[in-house]
Amino acid sequence: TWPRIAATGRFCVSVLASHHEDACRGFARRGHDRFAAVETVPRAGGPGIADAIAWIDCEIEASHEAGDHLIVVGRVLDLDAHDDGRGPLVFYRGAYGSFAERVIA
Repeated sequence: TWPRIAATGRFCVSVLASHHEDACRGFARRGHDRFAAVETVPRAGGPGIADAIAWIDCEIEASHEAGDHLIVVGRVLDLDAHDDGRGPLVFYRGAYGSFAERVIA
């Protein structure tokens, strides 16, 4: 994915919903088309996941080497969100989950 982002100077961050765990696992694997199993929509920053709960279109502001990774800082150009009642997908301490509404009595 990085060669495409570097060539265009833009990217789209899709905020995945709680039902996207399989898609998220697919994006973590190397050596295959990461977008093959998801429906995408064209966005200003590049392809966005069609049923994401939010999108953040960015242009590359800076990049920093960090060991065997590259940290890319993006300047936000546009963002959008929709509420379909599903919470965001969260990865924490090696497991997937989501936020639950907290009711205080």
